[in-house]
Amino acid sequence: MAGKPNIDKARTSTSSGPKDKAFRSARAKWRDRFITLLWAVLLAFIVRSFLFQPLKVPSQSMQPNILAGDVIVASKYAYGYGEKSAAPLSLPIKDKRWLGRTPRRGDVMVFSLSGAETIYAKRIIGLPGDRVEMGGGQLTLNGAPAGLEPQSEIHSVSDAGNPDRVEIWRETLPNGVSYLIYDSQKNSPSDILQAMTVPPGHYFVLGDHRDASKDSRLPRDNGGMGFVSQGELLGRAEFILLSAQKEFYWARPSTWSKMRTDRIFKDIP
Repeated sequence: MAGKPNIDKARTSTSSGPKDKAFRSARAKWRDRFITLLWAVLLAFIVRSFLFQPLKVPSQSMQPNILAGDVIVASKYAYGYGEKSAAPLSLPIKDKRWLGRTPRRGDVMVFSLSGAETIYAKRIIGLPGDRVEMGGGQLTLNGAPAGLEPQSEIHSVSDAGNPDRVEIWRETLPNGVSYLIYDSQKNSPSDILQAMTVPPGHYFVLGDHRDASKDSRLPRDNGGMGFVSQGELLGRAEFILLSAQKEFYWARPSTWSKMRTDRIFKDIP
């Protein structure tokens, strides 16, 4: 009776050892983390370029509605997309807008002047074709005086550190948009503006602190901003994200009391 042949079969193990499994697991984790990071960077880039942009305000030109030290959030899609809207990208369209929308009188517009990197926030007063003038500090738009009601008087500190006596007024545009303004100098040169017509494709802007703002009342070659073109628009200021006095530092807990908590997520009138 023939017995079964005694054959040793070589067995090659296809399973990996513990060290190989650990290496593969760690490599998969790092790959997943890297992909997640890439998606996060891409999402942040899209949001920053096309949707929202935070901006820290350094000056007092928009007091009392926006203070120095406020971090405002601008919606970049509000007026469509122009040459500078999608920064850090540069769109190949000059003085035109994709998906353009007409700004509303009274909006706080965020923009950057041609040939400059500085970003400004000012209030839109005049649209293309509007006739704008001022006398004694009162604004007139297309022959209709803006409402001007006294509110109160305060003492504040200017950008230069000097004390200012400031009168607070409520200004109401003919379209019903209403907001507070500051007036620190009676019958100053900035209270008078000869009638001018806003050219096509441009906007007339003012700061809410009328005696501390360089805006459309003066041409650019005379220290002002002149008319702002639609290609220079970046977006519309929507709300205040954070706010702090200049003595505030994240790395110094002793300065955290300088954070203006009452202004967090505050709407901009």
